Amino acid sequence: MGSIKVLFYSHDTFGLGHIRRTLAVSAAVSNSLEDASVLVLTGSSAVHTLRIPRGVDYVKLPSVTKVGDERYESKFLNLNFETLRAIREEIIFRTATTYVPHVLFVDNVPLGMKGEIVKTLHHLRHSYPETEIILTLRDVIDEPKRVIANWEANSVYEAIENLYDRVLIYGSPQVFDLVTEYQLPKKIAAKVEYVGYVRRGTQNGAAQSIRRQLAPGGEKVVLVTVGGGGDGFEIINNYLTGLLMATPEVPMHSLVVLGPDMPESLRANLKASFGQMRRSSDRPRITLVDSYDDLTDFIEAADVVLSMGGYNTICEVLSLAKRAVIVPRIEPRLEQWIRCCRLSDLGLMRVLHPREVTPQRLLDEVMLSLIDERPCGASEALRFTGLERVSEIVRSYRVAR
Repeated sequence: MGSIKVLFYSHDTFGLGHIRRTLAVSAAVSNSLEDASVLVLTGSSAVHTLRIPRGVDYVKLPSVTKVGDERYESKFLNLNFETLRAIREEIIFRTATTYVPHVLFVDNVPLGMKGEIVKTLHHLRHSYPETEIILTLRDVIDEPKRVIANWEANSVYEAIENLYDRVLIYGSPQVFDLVTEYQLPKKIAAKVEYVGYVRRGTQNGAAQSIRRQLAPGGEKVVLVTVGGGGDGFEIINNYLTGLLMATPEVPMHSLVVLGPDMPESLRANLKASFGQMRRSSDRPRITLVDSYDDLTDFIEAADVVLSMGGYNTICEVLSLAKRAVIVPRIEPRLEQWIRCCRLSDLGLMRVLHPREVTPQRLLDEVMLSLIDERPCGASEALRFTGLERVSEIVRSYRVAR
């Protein structure tokens, strides 16, 4: 048996969520099959700052940035969007048709960003029918009425039926039944498998080392993370403003991760306003950092996590049984709000609507979480088997060849 070639496509138009999940899955596949060739197609402008797994390589697509719902523009190049899209489409096509993967995974966007992967899917389906084409979806895409309308208008249901062999959902029907919510036709529903949520591993001893650095006196540790940071300024500013005005009930150290995509003017604003706040008798200790390549160890080290409701962060918080205060993003889609409300109903986190956020309210929720002594554990509705199951699926194709 020869080695198996696996290709992952991750469109990556905003934040770090898609590429972080893709790298986690690609790492699991590479570790499971040591002779596999694993290649990632990504548009992430921050991929070079992330830890690329052993045995995994990537092809960088020109970066775009989301400026509205289904509206994009070039992030760096002085090109109009249609020209940039054409370049991305050609890179995707040439890579896939030269590499000719045995398995292609398409992350969360069945047609790719503005249909950029459709040409490639048609070519593989007709010229290389032995290539297994798999669509992977996170647990929630958006509110059902918008997804259904979009998929009907853009013939997405037909594309999934005709171009994909399987549909894997990184989630649980007990949290969000995607098949029912998005009215998947029977032929598509027959391709669906809920593989469970994605759990990222931590490094032995890393969390203890982080705690020794951040809280040498045994203080509580609050981690504030807003993903890529492109729209996280208000959460951080509100929380730090609340800290500045208050005398915390318990000794605490707040580690605030601004994210690589936060606009430089807002980053400078936060550092100027709060960057010099250190341990003293009358104010809390705060550390501001731009980013880390992997936050999982820091989440494990924290007592409470204050975050937005992105898929990866939520998976890490839940799999590590951490208390969390979540302010979900509600624009341009309701994905995070829906996910977090369902999980809040299961008693797994505190959730605040963005319009309810004030400095005092945010601080109050964090403090309540810090002093909460109730057991904190995952629900029986959650399974964190996504990485293992995808690796098993890829391994089955290798054995079958």
